[in-house]
Amino acid sequence: TTEQRQIEALIEAEKWEEAVEKSERFVERNPKVVSARVNLASCLSILGKFSEAERHAEAAIELDRACVMAWMVLTNAHLGLLSSFKDWVPKNEEEEKEKQSRLKENFAKTRHALDVVLTLDDTWAEGHFNKANILSDYGGPESEAEALHHYEKAAELSPEDVDVHINWSVCLQKSGQLQKALQQMREALRVSPNHSRVHQNLSSLLLSSGDLDSALSHAKISVDLDPSSIPALSALITLYSLSDQPDLSFPHYSTLFRLLVRERKMEELMESCLRLFVLLGKLGK
Repeated sequence: TTEQRQIEALIEAEKWEEAVEKSERFVERNPKVVSARVNLASCLSILGKFSEAERHAEAAIELDRACVMAWMVLTNAHLGLLSSFKDWVPKNEEEEKEKQSRLKENFAKTRHALDVVLTLDDTWAEGHFNKANILSDYGGPESEAEALHHYEKAAELSPEDVDVHINWSVCLQKSGQLQKALQQMREALRVSPNHSRVHQNLSSLLLSSGDLDSALSHAKISVDLDPSSIPALSALITLYSLSDQPDLSFPHYSTLFRLLVRERKMEELMESCLRLFVLLGKLGK
């Protein structure tokens, strides 16, 4: 219809709020049009309204359980809710219990949705990547093998996706496969040679393998590529403290302190100050 084409044009122009407004009116009058429900759920998910997106995606699936797009949109809504619960900082023990309960519930719902969508379309690289991520983050040690399988599948389908190789490497390291983790991080470096986090992660892996010089080299590149990265600076400072030139860390401490103050990370600031005092004591300064 003309109205549906107008909605699709708004989506194409990334006018999400207008698209939601028009879609809601259309769905109210035409509650059984699956594509309209899917479009509305997708826009709501993009706007961070994950509970509403979940409701409309589920309604679309009730109308057509074989609709791949509806399952994909439902998956994205579940992932958004899972991430929001993960970031929630509980104020007391009761809230902590509620957080863990919601994480467990949404992990199960997200996993189920991904199982269904990958049964319907096994070529969806992002689906394999997302399933690997949730299994790695929430599934525990017993899910590591399945997570690694899905990272491998995602890499086969999307070999130039640097995030796939980064996360696959992290999962391999968690499972104790250091050399394979190094191999994947080097593959990430091939795909994206100017990616600060790749150099930082590679540095960490090289240190674990006992190659301090190479680890330090990649840590320097990581900071050069992203001078305002607190994790990269912290990692470089740690490596300098392990080297035979620990005093080279001093200028980086100044930058780190400035960034921590700006970000109001007072706990990390105190920890970094303590590290510096310990280093000064060792150097007799």
